[in-house]
Amino acid sequence: MENILVNSIFEWCNDENNLLSTERVLWISPNFEDVVLIRIDDPRHLPHVRDISEITEGLKTPFVRRLSIDPYSDLLNINEEFINKHKKNRDRAWDVIKDIVNLEPSIFTEENRGQLIKECMEKNNIGKMYIYKKLKQYWVGGKVKNALLPHYNKSGGYGKTKKLTNKKIGRPSYQAQENPEMTGINVTEEDKRIFKIAIKGFYEKSNNPELKFTYEQMIRNYYHVGYHLTKSDVLAPILPNTNEVPTYRQFRYWYTNEFNPKERYLQKEGEKKYNLLAKPNVGDTSERASGPGSIFEIDATIADIYLVSSLRRNRIIGRPVVYIVKDVFSRLVTGVYVGLEGPSWLSAMLALENTYTNKKEYCRSLGLNIEDSEWPAHHLPHKILADRGEMEGFNADKLTDFLGIQVKNAPPFRADLKGIVEQHFRTINTKIRNWTPGAVHKDYKERGSKDYRLDATLTLKAFEQIIITSILEHNQKIISNYPLSSEMIANNVTPTPINLWNWGIKHKQGVLKESNIDLIRYTLMPKGSASITRQGVYFNKRYYSSKDAIEKGWFEDASIKGRKKLIISFDPRSINHIYLKNEEGKLIQYNMINKLTSEDELEPRMEDYQEYIYARMIEEDQKKSQQMQASSDFNSQISAIIEEETAKTNKEKIPGESKVSRTKQIQQNRKDEKTYHRESENWDNTLKQKESFSRKVNSTSESEQIDDDQFILDMLINKSNKRRSSNE
Repeated sequence: MENILVNSIFEWCNDENNLLSTERVLWISPNFEDVVLIRIDDPRHLPHVRDISEITEGLKTPFVRRLSIDPYSDLLNINEEFINKHKKNRDRAWDVIKDIVNLEPSIFTEENRGQLIKECMEKNNIGKMYIYKKLKQYWVGGKVKNALLPHYNKSGGYGKTKKLTNKKIGRPSYQAQENPEMTGINVTEEDKRIFKIAIKGFYEKSNNPELKFTYEQMIRNYYHVGYHLTKSDVLAPILPNTNEVPTYRQFRYWYTNEFNPKERYLQKEGEKKYNLLAKPNVGDTSERASGPGSIFEIDATIADIYLVSSLRRNRIIGRPVVYIVKDVFSRLVTGVYVGLEGPSWLSAMLALENTYTNKKEYCRSLGLNIEDSEWPAHHLPHKILADRGEMEGFNADKLTDFLGIQVKNAPPFRADLKGIVEQHFRTINTKIRNWTPGAVHKDYKERGSKDYRLDATLTLKAFEQIIITSILEHNQKIISNYPLSSEMIANNVTPTPINLWNWGIKHKQGVLKESNIDLIRYTLMPKGSASITRQGVYFNKRYYSSKDAIEKGWFEDASIKGRKKLIISFDPRSINHIYLKNEEGKLIQYNMINKLTSEDELEPRMEDYQEYIYARMIEEDQKKSQQMQASSDFNSQISAIIEEETAKTNKEKIPGESKVSRTKQIQQNRKDEKTYHRESENWDNTLKQKESFSRKVNSTSESEQIDDDQFILDMLINKSNKRRSSNE
């Protein structure tokens, strides 16, 4: 069943090869007998069920084929400006359907779906058609939050702010029913801006916030029309008539729609009270993991070992960071990152990207040869359970918005909710201390103890090989305390991570996900600023190129118009490649023009190269003082020569000699000087030749002047004849 996963897309054709439908997989039954699909080529249809055998048998014919490109992969091209523009409407739709979309498979069956939507209508006070529309939009778009954004080719009406006129919208006030002149006003964008300021200034900062008090303070501070003195001579604001300002009901309606229940609770009670009293208790993760890919845990540790640079092994580069991603159901390690980046969003995303990487190819890049069956994980999870920190905020939202991955962060003081990965780290560090040079021991930094940093021997790449080897061992190891189910016992399952993974894929609910590899890389890889130059794409002091860039004439254009900045994606684990998104949203790989290694060598990581550049800059800075001293010495020597020669020349000058007199004999002076230097050079000339030459120089007749070239030729011939005579 490897080719049938959640989000897989299949095309169905008739006998004449005409397209009948294009369908996306939404859910797979635990027994792998049924699969729920939805047509993505016709939004009128709701999810339907097929026998999984219908797909497997159809794939053997020309009439069913699996698509490798998701038609909705244009999510990759959504820019932040567009998301920010439509974020409110997207989040509003998500808040409406989020409680029912995960009720699978009930939400897919007609008899249950009707009741669920009815309850959703009552809870959110919203129409049925809206809920159906957003459900289908979510399913068709790949079960990701960003699917609820307006489509580029359909945008234009829905979700746009209404154009307000002089006519009051909404329910009329009681005053307006009695007196039409007291109709009231519509809430404008300027009013909403003031609402936000009031919430932040009066509601969130109050010890005992009340929304009505916040509204009253807002009117007093931002809607007054002047000031007057009270009977006690106190300056007080003059408030306008109630029909000239937003009403409390309008303010409360805006607040309810602007913030979800969690945000409202946090604003009123604070984060600490939320974690203690209101945050859902997810319980034991092992019990809640319904199968492989249901929940991945991710965590990081700083390894107890010091490493050396692969480019300069005499340099100690410190302790590496290890990220591990582990499947809760099977305990199989599904992703890993070993590097120098501190626990951060960047390194966490590289570990998550590794979960989707084919592990056979990944190990081959490290010089390790394995079979696919030894490490079969190359999928995305349904949920991620993580610590706080790097998995909070805007960056983590991208996982939900682009990849449909739910992120759950363990609250403070709740380490019991995420212990599977942490136990793995304890095992790794214990092994490191036992057999690795440069390992940190308990007595490190105690007085008189050994400095283990000086024992550092391994490079980052070598240490990564050791980590991978330990992971391969772990995946084959029996888990002594694993809670086997009755089904597992009946099937005689040996509780090793690989056995549990394979058994779970076959017998449990299919929640493993697939996605567009370009979308994954673009979402998870770090970004950097590069520039197009005549020599190539310049990034991190190296040049890169691709066939695509050469065909487009980028580098010729740069030589004419100058450098052009661009944003690239890169993998710190590989210095030889960077990635750039083209106009179609596809990531193009750019290769380094002058590689640092040959094809049969393991390439240095970009982190190694950055450390080398840093070390080289330090060395160059340290040598600057020596270079400055050397330059100073040379300048002093040159100045002394010039000073001595100037004194000699001034001594020989004839007082009162005119400029014309000094310059008119330059040509003759030059010939005399050449003659003098020829006399001083040892060409083995005879005394007779010297005397003859001297007479010629003293002659004033132009015809008797010796030709320079003939003179040199005569000397060479004479020297040759002399050698021949001596040999004879």
